[in-house]
Amino acid sequence: MRRPFFRNSTLSWYVELACGKRMRLSRDKQFETAPKEKPKEPPPSVQKEYPAVIRWQAELRRYF
Repeated sequence: MRRPFFRNSTLSWYVELACGKRMRLSRDKQFETAPKEKPKEPPPSVQKEYPAVIRWQAELRRYF
C-alpha cells in the first residue's frame, strides 16, 4: 500500500490498495481550487483515516 496522494482534479486524497484499486480518503477542505503545487503531506483529518484503510484491507485479506 502506498502513501496517500493528492489528486488535483477532485481536490481529494487517495490511497492505492495492494490490489491496484484506488480508494478516496477525504476531500482536502483547505483548497477551493487546484493548488499550484501539490501538497506533500495530507492534513491531520486525512491522516486519521489512513490507518482505518489499512485495517480494512487486512480484514478483506482474511476472507479472500
